[in-house]
Amino acid sequence: MKSVKSFIKALGENYYQDFLIDPCSDLVDYEEHFVLLKYKNKNYYEISLSEIKLRQEEILNALKKQYENALSQIYLKLSTAKTNTFRPFIKFNIDAVNIKIRTLKADMFIDSKRSRYFSILIDNFDSQSLTDLYTRDIDSNEYPEDGVMLRIFEKINDSSISWMNDSSESFYFTNFHYLRFQVLSWLPFALLHIANQFVLDLLRIEKYMNETFKVHMLSKKIKWLGKRLILVMF
Repeated sequence: MKSVKSFIKALGENYYQDFLIDPCSDLVDYEEHFVLLKYKNKNYYEISLSEIKLRQEEILNALKKQYENALSQIYLKLSTAKTNTFRPFIKFNIDAVNIKIRTLKADMFIDSKRSRYFSILIDNFDSQSLTDLYTRDIDSNEYPEDGVMLRIFEKINDSSISWMNDSSESFYFTNFHYLRFQVLSWLPFALLHIANQFVLDLLRIEKYMNETFKVHMLSKKIKWLGKRLILVMF
C-alpha cells in the first residue's frame, strides 16, 4: 500500500523548510527576501509571501493527486481482501492520520514553540527598541531629550511615515506580522482539513465493511437455521 503510506507521510512533512533560504545561497534576492530569522538555531532568509503562496499551491496540488491515489488503492484492496483482515489496516491508518492531525493543529499557531513553523525574526537596533516599547510601560520623562527613545516616540507619533501601513517596507509592525501569520498558517490549516476528510473517508469504508460483515453473518445464520429446520422436518 505504497500510495497510502506516501500520502500520510506527505501530510506530516515540515513544509516550512521549503520557505527558507540559507543566507550564503546564491538564491537570495535582497529586495525580495528581506525577512531574516532564526530557525532551529540557524539564520535564514524567508522567501516573500507571494513566493510562499505559490509554493503552497504546488504542495497542495501534489497532495491532491496522492490523496486520490491512496483512496483508489484502498478501494481496490477492499474489493479483494477479507473483512477480518482489512479492518485492522483501516484502523491503523486512521490512527496514523490522527497523529498527523495533532501535529498540524499545533503548526497552525506559528507563534507557538510547539509549531514547526515557529521562528524568531531578527530585528535591528531601532526595531528591537520598538519591540521593547510595546512590551513594557514607558515614561518618556525617564529619557533624555536627545536620546534614542525620544526619536522612537517621534516615529510612532508621525502619521506620515508610510511603513506603518506598508508591509513590504518593514517586518516589525502589526500589519506585516498579521499577513505573515495568515499566509504561513494557511498551509497547515489546509492540510488539517485534507487529513480530516481522509479520516472521514476511512470511517465510511469501515462502516461499509461492518455493515457488509453483519449482512454476511446474518445470511450464514439464516442458511444454518434453514438446514436445521429441514433436518427436523425429516
